[in-house]
Amino acid sequence: MKQATSKKRILQIAVSLVGFSATGISCIVVAVLIWFFSTDIASSEIAFLLGIGSSIVGLIIGYRLDASAAVQKRFQAKRVNFKWCIISPLVVAVFLAGLLVFAALVAFDITFDMEDLLQRDLVFFLAGGLISALPLVLLYFSIKNAKRAERIQLPKLTAFAAISTAVLVLLSFGLGFVRDTYIEGSITNGTGHDDGPWLTWSADPTNSICIAWLTSRENSSTVHYGTNPANLNLTAFDPRLVHIHAIHLADLDPATTYYYRIPEAFETNHASTLFHFMTAPTTSRAYKFGVFGDMQPPSETSEILQTNAMVIDGLISRDLDFVLQLGDIANSGTDVADWHLAFSSLARLGANTPIMAAIGNHDWSGISGSANWGKLFSYPYAGTGAAKYYSFDYLNSHFVVIDNFEQAYHMTDAQVRWIEDDIETARTRGQKWIFCTFHLSMMSTATNGMNQELQRQLVPVFDKLAVDAVFYAHDHDYEHYNYTYGHDGLVYEPEHDWEHHPVQYFCSGTGGADLEVGYGVLGQSIETDMVTWWNVSAGAYQEQSYTRRPWNASRYVTHGFPVNYTQRDPSGIHDGKYYYHYPPYQAYHDEVFQLGYEYGEQAYHFIEITIAENTCNITAMYPNGVTMQGPGSSASQTWQFVKP
Repeated sequence: MKQATSKKRILQIAVSLVGFSATGISCIVVAVLIWFFSTDIASSEIAFLLGIGSSIVGLIIGYRLDASAAVQKRFQAKRVNFKWCIISPLVVAVFLAGLLVFAALVAFDITFDMEDLLQRDLVFFLAGGLISALPLVLLYFSIKNAKRAERIQLPKLTAFAAISTAVLVLLSFGLGFVRDTYIEGSITNGTGHDDGPWLTWSADPTNSICIAWLTSRENSSTVHYGTNPANLNLTAFDPRLVHIHAIHLADLDPATTYYYRIPEAFETNHASTLFHFMTAPTTSRAYKFGVFGDMQPPSETSEILQTNAMVIDGLISRDLDFVLQLGDIANSGTDVADWHLAFSSLARLGANTPIMAAIGNHDWSGISGSANWGKLFSYPYAGTGAAKYYSFDYLNSHFVVIDNFEQAYHMTDAQVRWIEDDIETARTRGQKWIFCTFHLSMMSTATNGMNQELQRQLVPVFDKLAVDAVFYAHDHDYEHYNYTYGHDGLVYEPEHDWEHHPVQYFCSGTGGADLEVGYGVLGQSIETDMVTWWNVSAGAYQEQSYTRRPWNASRYVTHGFPVNYTQRDPSGIHDGKYYYHYPPYQAYHDEVFQLGYEYGEQAYHFIEITIAENTCNITAMYPNGVTMQGPGSSASQTWQFVKP
């Protein structure tokens, strides 16, 4: 009998140790989850904390009932005690009561949005309760099993052992994923290659520059530079041994060409080891910049590397003052090998031309990708934590770079307020031209479709503050909209009664990645969006439905360009064909008439913008510099805008 009791005691301790291990690992996973979603939690912290509180209160009540001799006696059957059949539902009921309390609290807030409760706050309430309950329950039963005085029946002990082991195994796999993604996926240790360099502005473009590069081995950072290419008489040095190098040069002269050399043997195929850049001027002159989107080369053997190189060659040939990149530089921001592939093309451009980029979903790929982005690109970030939005001036233009992934494909209200304040401040400084960039396709007739959330968040802001042009990507095609918010007297809210302004919207997502035709745009499913508008004339809200259809495979133009200018296809069906969307012939999405859609095309391209004081010229170009013309040259994609 003693021997059996001893064996059971050993089994109790062993099971408890498994439970304690599962508790510890679950605490680590919970901490990682809270860190990962910290910006999301910040906008739903009341719901999240109330979920944790409700869970804790429920578990305390469960503990007290479990420890009660009266409850033990009341639900004791001949061989089984049914107290947990009562305690468990009661604990859940207490947790759900917390949700009702939260709903009652927010019901008194006239700014409360029921949609937010259902889509966000409810999720974080449940998440707070669940992630706090798991380690607490494991800890409680581990302690209970470890107590010598507890007479735990073998079936219960076996059940807890199985549950604890399962949790331990699953969470161990989770920690392995965290390790692979957030530790081994960190760019801090480089890509294993010597990549770069690339230029960015983290301060005033008239007198500063940041020069960055990657090395396969830890090394100090040295840049020799000067205004005479034959005599680089200045040296910037950082003795720290790192894989990611960033040298910030300051106190430079405006409107001056500087040459520089880095004592590294870069793998990037540069035309020369002597690089250069020009600081921004302080006095008026004409200037031009380029815009392009998705690159995301997935492998060394991918033909996407060729189309990346083709677009980059086109941009280099335009002799631009700087470039706006619209995100999805890497195929995965958490895969360091992908950054090496991306820089094999991007660094050829960035070595001599500053690149001001918006983070894309492929770059973001979660908190690790966002962290990698922050280490690779030195920009004047205005947000806190993982937020990657910022702005900068260049002569009489102001540029706002927006982060669509501040909250995992969502933006906080704080960022939207910052956008408004930032543009208004730029206007007070006298900035004549305002441009905004981000990654997600806010307006699109292709596979991702219309992003109604982004439209509701940003279109009224862009309209009210008379933004001149908005550039985005995500869908891998070209589309242009000339949209005046309030078309047909439809706005989102009654208070949007200001004077409306035409805003140019451009989707430019073909910087090398496969075109939308490769994602099935010619056979995409028919989908319908329901949009709620405020009808100014009727003085009431109205529901409007918009249907999206496939692009027409018989509508395409051909050019004498090489085959790799268009979608590659082993069957040859799509080679040489530029599929287009031109509403005078056929509309593939009903909302295009509401949004002022003008033209779209499946073709690699970039956009060039030239500004000469009061005049702005915008042109969509194929990589060889030819202007996009549309079928029969009927839709030339070039515009001139003049301000007084």
